[in-house]
Amino acid sequence: MPNNHFDNILLNSTEEHRYIVTLRSDTRDDISVNQFIASAAAEKMASVLTLDFLKAEAAKGQRSDFEHFMSLIPDTLAQPGDETA
Repeated sequence: MPNNHFDNILLNSTEEHRYIVTLRSDTRDDISVNQFIASAAAEKMASVLTLDFLKAEAAKGQRSDFEHFMSLIPDTLAQPGDETA
């Protein structure tokens, strides 16, 4: 694996580096540590953006509309297999 200056910034100890390499190996992908870290950062960013989107969409809604649509749901028992634990 080629040495990269980002390795020194992101992984400041041998123990952290070993841990990341182990995690990366467990994914069964043939990718570098830097690719693994970039992928993890991209996944985290996607989750943050999704949360921001959902919050923005929720802010557009009105509680009265929610209550109206909830009132349209029949008050019956859950079907077999759909019960909560």
